[in-house]
Amino acid sequence: RRPPRSTLFPYTTLFRSGPHAFSAFAKVSIDTSDDSTLYAGPSVMFGSTNSTGILPPDASTGNTFGVRGNSSLYGMEAVWKWKSGLHGVNVQGEYLYLVQNGDLTATDPSGAFVSTNPLKRHQDGAYIQALYRYDRWRMGARYDRLELFDNTFEVAGVQQAYSGKPWRATGSLEFNPTEFTRIRAQYSHDLSARNGQVNNEGILQFIFTIGAHPAHSF
Repeated sequence: RRPPRSTLFPYTTLFRSGPHAFSAFAKVSIDTSDDSTLYAGPSVMFGSTNSTGILPPDASTGNTFGVRGNSSLYGMEAVWKWKSGLHGVNVQGEYLYLVQNGDLTATDPSGAFVSTNPLKRHQDGAYIQALYRYDRWRMGARYDRLELFDNTFEVAGVQQAYSGKPWRATGSLEFNPTEFTRIRAQYSHDLSARNGQVNNEGILQFIFTIGAHPAHSF
């Protein structure tokens, strides 16, 4: 139950001190063959939310929008790894579901509150990625997508209309001259903007390690 309107904003002073987010997870590892392993499990994160930028600023007034309330993020992750000789494959995916309830606040450029409306937000998304390795070469691909099954964004009980379902596709190519160096090229085709704008991004990286040898990660 939410506190009365007159006490809501004093109540949110809790956001500024002490822990306000908690998480829990469970993982299980299963050997699917002599050369492969499946690692999977659910997770949850929940707590109080006090964030800005939930919506783009109003172009005519300059007002900015934020949310104050409670959020829960549920996830299910799976990672499958196979390696044999010089060859290796990693496949990873995760599904996420967001539940958010609270108040959508509008603030003018001077920082004063303009309006407050009840907010109900449910949104889901997922990604899947794969990485193939041969000797010192790695080739990868990834696909991200929002709003697979749910896109609830209600302000004062009215569903807000947004066009499109944001998605992004990424490809990468890596070469490791030594165990301590990596040359990596990546390209992304991004359609996550609500206005339909396409963003094409290319990255070229050179990574090297100096000092003690890092621990091998799973």
